Parts: sequence; structure tokens; C-alpha cells
Amino acid sequence: MKLKKDLELVPFLKDVKQCQADVWLITQKEDRLNLKSFLTQCILVAMPDKKNVLNHSRLECDHRDREKLEKWCLL
Repeated sequence: MKLKKDLELVPFLKDVKQCQADVWLITQKEDRLNLKSFLTQCILVAMPDKKNVLNHSRLECDHRDREKLEKWCLL
């Protein structure tokens, strides 16, 4: 799923935390970042170029969590 450009990061990460399974951010370079990891969340929040990274990444999640995260994605 492709993330929306106007993504509000902190509320998005709160929804990710509520997911049952891991949620992966797949970057343009095909790096796989586990968004449920606290370290990944800290790095993402502090990253100065986060908008560019998020705009060129996609989200992968378990089918059970898809409905919870759809509001943050382009369908």
C-alpha cells in the first residue's frame, strides 16, 4: 500500500502500535523497516528527510491489520 502524502506521523505510529503483526515500511531502495520497532520509530521521527522517504515508500502489513491502516494509505 502506498502512504498518503499528508501523513501525520505520530498518530500513524500509534495505529501501527495497535496492529497484531509487524508492519513494514519498504523504502525505494527496498530496505525493510519494521514500524513496530521503537528504534525505527525514533529514527523516523527524528529524520529530517522523512517526508521524502515516506512519499517514496510502501507499507506491508498482515491482512488482519489492513483495515486499521487503510486510512493512512492510498487505495
